[in-house]
Amino acid sequence: MRNLVDSINTNDWQKRLKAIDQIEQFCKAKSTPIKNSHASFINIIDAYCKLLNDNNTKVQTKAQLSFENVLGVADLGALFVSNLIMIVTALTQNLCATNTNVRTQGDRLFDYLEEVVVQESRGNTNALLQPIVGSLSQPQNKIAKPHLVDRLGSKYHQLLHLYLNIILGSYKLWF
Repeated sequence: MRNLVDSINTNDWQKRLKAIDQIEQFCKAKSTPIKNSHASFINIIDAYCKLLNDNNTKVQTKAQLSFENVLGVADLGALFVSNLIMIVTALTQNLCATNTNVRTQGDRLFDYLEEVVVQESRGNTNALLQPIVGSLSQPQNKIAKPHLVDRLGSKYHQLLHLYLNIILGSYKLWF
């Protein structure tokens, strides 16, 4: 695995593209050992975060598509949730990209990440609040702020709806 992660540290963008495929295949084939080794997962996420912010648009786009596929690996869901700050930071940088395709795909990746969080947290997306607020406070994320505020707004509405249902449910019990 160390060789896989090291393979992204090349100046040759075509080799980085190949490394993305290899990391994705590794994640799919070895999801159980990765699940049991938090350090391995951190190394993989570090590699993806670097690739998601690559200066080559082809590498960025390929990394986004690959990361989307890895988000779908069920065994790794809990690990994604426990490392949201790092992931949200990288995806926020995608929202700041000058390339519209990278920005659009970055927004979609946020949606997929939210689905993983909802699935792992049994319908709760509160785990995303702190990383999103943290990204909002970073001055380099100025371009991404409208997207992040929209996401926070949707979380607020979800929480409000949940609390109203709880209150109304309690109210019905009293009367």
